[in-house]
Amino acid sequence: MSKKQAKRRFCLTFPVHLTDQPVLYHLVRDFDLAMNIHQARVMPDQSGLVTLELQGPEEAIDQGLAFLQEQGIEATEQDRDLGWDPDACVDCGACLPVCEAGALYRAADSGRVNLERSQCTLCGRCVEVCAYGAVWMER
Repeated sequence: MSKKQAKRRFCLTFPVHLTDQPVLYHLVRDFDLAMNIHQARVMPDQSGLVTLELQGPEEAIDQGLAFLQEQGIEATEQDRDLGWDPDACVDCGACLPVCEAGALYRAADSGRVNLERSQCTLCGRCVEVCAYGAVWMER
């Protein structure tokens, strides 16, 4: 009897000491998971961010996530989308240092804070620091 297949999307934050290790390879080999990497920003001697979709039996995905946690990798499930209201933004820049993906940036010409959605990993850190409600997570 085959197990029900699931698809779940995650943002993984890698500590510096793991960016040169084949951790994602182990998800495929050891837990028999398929993955689709949506975005990866992993550099030697820097922390890394990977947004990916895992596919496989729900139990295998849970076991793979437990493995990641044991390795010290933060896995945030991405079952939402980012809402952004540029009119509510006061351009304080509080979100800029927490946006490791570089999706939020200050425009050189206007000084305004902008969002490049294609760079967003949906980690939610900007939502936590925005005191003006300019960014939020949507279901």
